Amino acid sequence: MADKQPEEKDGLIELIKKIGSPILGIIGAVTSLFNFYQLWSGNQATIIYIFAGGGFLLLLIALGWIGFSKKDVPKRGNRKSLRSIPRYSLLFRRIAWSSLTILALLAVVAVYFLVQHRTEQENKLIVLITAFEGPEDVYGLKNEIIENLNADFSEDEKIEIISIDEIITVSKGSEYARKLGKNHLADIVIWGWYRPTENPNINIHIENLSPNQLLTLQESESFQPVTTKSELESFSFQQQAGSETSTLISFLAGLIEFQSGDFENAIKYFDYSLVNLPASVLLFENKLEIYLYRAFANIFLERYVDVIQDFDKVIQINPQDTTAYHNRGFAYFILGEYERAIQDYNQAIKINPQNANTFSSRGVAYLILSEYERAIQDFDKAIQIDPKFTEAYINRGSAYDNLGKYERAIQDFDKAIQINPQLPDAYYNRGIAYGFLGEYERAVQDFDKTIQIDPKYFNAYYGRGLAYRALGKTDEAEADFAKYKELTGQDTP
Repeated sequence: MADKQPEEKDGLIELIKKIGSPILGIIGAVTSLFNFYQLWSGNQATIIYIFAGGGFLLLLIALGWIGFSKKDVPKRGNRKSLRSIPRYSLLFRRIAWSSLTILALLAVVAVYFLVQHRTEQENKLIVLITAFEGPEDVYGLKNEIIENLNADFSEDEKIEIISIDEIITVSKGSEYARKLGKNHLADIVIWGWYRPTENPNINIHIENLSPNQLLTLQESESFQPVTTKSELESFSFQQQAGSETSTLISFLAGLIEFQSGDFENAIKYFDYSLVNLPASVLLFENKLEIYLYRAFANIFLERYVDVIQDFDKVIQINPQDTTAYHNRGFAYFILGEYERAIQDYNQAIKINPQNANTFSSRGVAYLILSEYERAIQDFDKAIQIDPKFTEAYINRGSAYDNLGKYERAIQDFDKAIQINPQLPDAYYNRGIAYGFLGEYERAVQDFDKTIQIDPKYFNAYYGRGLAYRALGKTDEAEADFAKYKELTGQDTP
């Protein structure tokens, strides 16, 4: 009797295993199917990749099996010994080997073209537009936007417009829209919905998947334009929405060109945006940004008259924009209109009295106008705001130089070098100050350091030549003057 108890226990465990295993199997299968359905409905591209990758892997395994698998057979004359031989005939193996070679080459070619495609996609603006949730068959808001974009950019190699019929509902939202955008390598996803009630409820969403390039857009933005049902029925709203979307896309393409350094092309896109921007904007209010970026593009192209005109527009739109005053002042400075530059710096300082760079820029203008005391006051203020502003120390030192206060100038150059020991201007200017004090050996040391940091700093050769001449080192002086002429094409003054 004592031996029967364990048998009953084992039997119970076996029964649980027999009943539980199928149940767990069914639960696992149902769960897998449900997850597969969820994946299919949410991201069919992933399913395609899984099947394609799995099929390719199975094909490789099959070809490898045919080409390299072996089987054991008895040796001739000795049935007890086995030897390995290829499982398939030489013909089948050669076919498998050739197929594997071809597949390997195709894989390399595919990867190459994929990289090329990705590179091309990175250099263009890709816009994905989904179907809008609303009575499109009656009002055609999305269709009007697509027609405008295709009419304006269908032949533009830098812009690609992708239209899909899938509707992104409010419940799916931005996260799903961004996932779709990533699947299409898009920079921008436009989606939305509208209800043509008496006071139409319209929502247009823009997802920015390239925030490092498209700096003016938030990663996710929503626009609710105000319109009327009659404007929807007359299609005037749809036409303006299409036009404004084209304007926005042109501006964003210009931003990408600006970021890549192609300022000429960037300006073309900005010009197009401004020409087509309606007087009264319903959706995308970005006129100020367009003028601002076009102005900076013109700065890089050294078109300072155009820079001034663009900043005039920025200031007209926003009279409190310190960036516009400061940079318009810079353009006037480059054109030699120092008084007008100072006027703009004055206005920038009035709006923002804590910008060290503006005080320093105004100080340089005063320096050129020989108003050294006023220049020093501005450099003092710049250094007070930013105690590590090396340029302000160097410029204040130059102002002291012009006032004949060489010891005081050297203190400023020392401070600039202490903050950054790799500033050739600081060593050069300190060398000049030492020269005025008659300390020619120390001047030579500073000119040496200037040339060590920047071997093409031609004025340092001239300054060192003068110091050598003062020290009676004629050969060294002549060698430096010759180097100065080599670098500048001019005889020494």
